Amino acid sequence: PLLFHSCPWLRGTAQTTRHDIVLQELVAVAKELQIPCRVEPRPKDLLAPQQQWESQLARSEQASQGQGHPAAPAQPGSRRKPDLHFIVAHHRVVEVLSDVAVAHPAAASYASAASMHPLSAAKHSQSYKLSKYKDLVRAGQSEMMAFVMETFGAFGPQANKLLQCFFKQGPGPGKDYGDDGITLQDARTQLSFALQRGNAIVARKGVEMLCAEYDLHVRRPHHVH
Repeated sequence: PLLFHSCPWLRGTAQTTRHDIVLQELVAVAKELQIPCRVEPRPKDLLAPQQQWESQLARSEQASQGQGHPAAPAQPGSRRKPDLHFIVAHHRVVEVLSDVAVAHPAAASYASAASMHPLSAAKHSQSYKLSKYKDLVRAGQSEMMAFVMETFGAFGPQANKLLQCFFKQGPGPGKDYGDDGITLQDARTQLSFALQRGNAIVARKGVEMLCAEYDLHVRRPHHVH
């Protein structure tokens, strides 16, 4: 069910698992292309605050309607380093910082804008990530690219940009090839499958929790005498 993709009581569990599945697939793509990559460790005690950004972003979005991108909400206790560090050297050697997120366009905070503007949810999430980590970007030496996918499968603008940075132009028009023959479309397909695996986990966990709540509050009281 669609409602589970943005439920706050699934943050830190199934939604985090989905995030990690997408992250690990992105790392796998980088390794296939022999792109140096480092994954930032995530302390367990910072896991919950890291997953609270979506609700904070929704409040920020509502407060800034018609005023451009929302300002990044404060995150007490959240880590100040993005998920991934890549070294990309196709045109010039540059460190690329990236943070993974999955945005749900049908969430209450996004639905209105998403119905009129494609990738609205991804762009808002992307703006938050860029604002959060802007102090880590070093002029001329590093660049921040948020890797945001929407639950229905769309890639955010910077997610596409990051993938394109991984590849070099091949001999055919409009085709991008890695050094070992993997194509840009291959990478997008792998990541799309990873996202849907994560979506299935979120949906299954949501159903399990609803069934448990129903059993606890609806079925069991009738058996008490």
